[in-house]
Amino acid sequence: MNLITFLHLLPMALGKIIFQDNRECTSFKNYEIYIKHFVMCKQIDVTTISYHKNPSHGLMDLLKEFYEMNFVLNKATWLHHRIIKSNIKIETIHYPTLDKVTIVNGTATSLSSNEADAIFKEKMNFIDFDMVRIYIAENFKMFLRYSQTMVNPNRFFKSARCLKVFLFSSKNVKIKQVQKLLIHLWKKYSILNIIVHFPCSSEYKEFIITYNPFKATENGYGQVNVYHYSIILKYPHILLNNLKNINGYPLKISLFERSPTAISSDNVPWFIKDWKIYDKIPTTSKYYGLDGAAMLTLSQMMNFTIDIFNDSREDSYGNVINGSPTKTLKLIINRSVDLQGNSRFMQPYNVNGYEFTYILSHDEMCIIVPKAGIMPTWLRTMDIFRGKLLGVTFLLLIACVVFNKLFRGQNVPLGILILEIYGSFLTQAVTENSNKSLAGRFFFGSFLMYCIVISTLLSATLLSVYSTTVHFPDINTMEDFNRSGLRIQSSINPFKEVPSPIYQSLAAKVQSKHNPDLSSIESALAYKTGGLERLTDSNIKIETEFSDKDGAPLLHIVPECPNRYFLSFIVPTGSPYLKIINHIMIWINEMGLNDKWYKDITRAIFYEAKGNRLKITSESKDSREKFSMDDAKSVFIFWIFGLFAALVVFILELCVVFCI
Repeated sequence: MNLITFLHLLPMALGKIIFQDNRECTSFKNYEIYIKHFVMCKQIDVTTISYHKNPSHGLMDLLKEFYEMNFVLNKATWLHHRIIKSNIKIETIHYPTLDKVTIVNGTATSLSSNEADAIFKEKMNFIDFDMVRIYIAENFKMFLRYSQTMVNPNRFFKSARCLKVFLFSSKNVKIKQVQKLLIHLWKKYSILNIIVHFPCSSEYKEFIITYNPFKATENGYGQVNVYHYSIILKYPHILLNNLKNINGYPLKISLFERSPTAISSDNVPWFIKDWKIYDKIPTTSKYYGLDGAAMLTLSQMMNFTIDIFNDSREDSYGNVINGSPTKTLKLIINRSVDLQGNSRFMQPYNVNGYEFTYILSHDEMCIIVPKAGIMPTWLRTMDIFRGKLLGVTFLLLIACVVFNKLFRGQNVPLGILILEIYGSFLTQAVTENSNKSLAGRFFFGSFLMYCIVISTLLSATLLSVYSTTVHFPDINTMEDFNRSGLRIQSSINPFKEVPSPIYQSLAAKVQSKHNPDLSSIESALAYKTGGLERLTDSNIKIETEFSDKDGAPLLHIVPECPNRYFLSFIVPTGSPYLKIINHIMIWINEMGLNDKWYKDITRAIFYEAKGNRLKITSESKDSREKFSMDDAKSVFIFWIFGLFAALVVFILELCVVFCI
């Protein structure tokens, strides 16, 4: 029912109640206590709950208060009326032991109006203040019946961060019962900011009851506060709980080991443990890396105790299989934990019950292929004479032969002139050059200088050929991979949702892994196929695990990655901590701490792997590869080619002589 319908029907329903003063719940204008909260919201959702179709006089009296409030605040108000069948029995609810929750008469410290306003606005920033939900019922049992007969409990979860006002028309107030309701709503629905009011009670008419689960008392955590309305009018911020300091309250966090973002102290490089900025990790998040450091920072800035949820059966991200969530995703949806602390891709899981936090980092999903084969030494020697260098050198030698002919005269045979240039080019004198002209001597002298430079460059190039390892061209684009004919072994297929022809062709190449126990990158190496892996993980794994004894990579990352994702954490729907976590995550990004944490751990892993590799190399007695005649194969190929050419020329000369 919208506001217009509400305004038209309410006077008819109220009848004499609106226009007479003999109301059952005479009050001091109940809504005035919440005015400051309502001013910031955009709409007010009012739900009345009763056993019968027509609400009781007490409920209608309370509705009248908010009917008048609409004229004062001009807010969009939505009115709902829920009928609860009287024969519905309340299910057994297991509450915490009641005598361990402290009940106190709340008082406020002396604050100036400016200080109180600043605190109020800060607290409002960490709740969903766009809407306030008001529930009006006779007593708390009626509301419990309503909460247990809801068709869609997600309605409660999605609005859990809203300010909730519970107005009960009952005249008999039992604080223990109110306490049960508040604890039940906190434990089951994570509803943090609840205001309970009994306007029809002569004893508690002018008091407001709230619950602070983060208050540390001698009995543990949890305190029910009873405030007089005069205190609230002066200090409205006391109705909202403080999320910037939850006094060491334990938050249940799911965090499993995943290198390099969450590494246990047993597997982390030893020297990073001595860094002062990570010295509190063993007693808090217990995991080093980006995720572990983020959990540590959250716990410090919110002042909560990390209660790690350890279950080896749930040590992975999980997914939705046949409509049912699995692993840590299931823990969040079932509200078994408050926060899942392993950063994951921000992508839909097609299931309700979770929310993503603000972005922590980003990553790409890339194709991993085996490294291209090593090019033989003799073929690399041939590769020296490819391209423009070979053409320019050949043309320059022809030009030098022509100039040599001009300077030497017509009496010298062409073959001798060619042999002179060829020999000088190889820094080998094959005959006496008898240039009599000064110009010819200058020409030949400059040509000899050129030959020295070229021979030095050739020697340096040959040295690099014999001292370095060169691979055949790698696959660097998705088109190259598509033409290669390789398959992709992976449990995910990021290509099938994209209508591009190249993506659809690649989607058809994705197949299940031959060995489910191997990761996609391990399958790529073991079966010489393609794999799919996160870019950041691949860089580390190739550097530390998938490389030979000399540090040369055995796998190659195709630079053109098909998908880019943002990474964040997940919380249950309606989590009261989401907004404060987002606030801290934004601060982490702006400070660049996420990049620092990631670089710290990856560099530590790289240095440790490099140190281990050098240690193994130094302990090896014959670690260097010996030079063999096979490495000089290209020289023999040139020699044999020259002998063959000489033989052919010799046979042709014999034929010419004998034929003449």
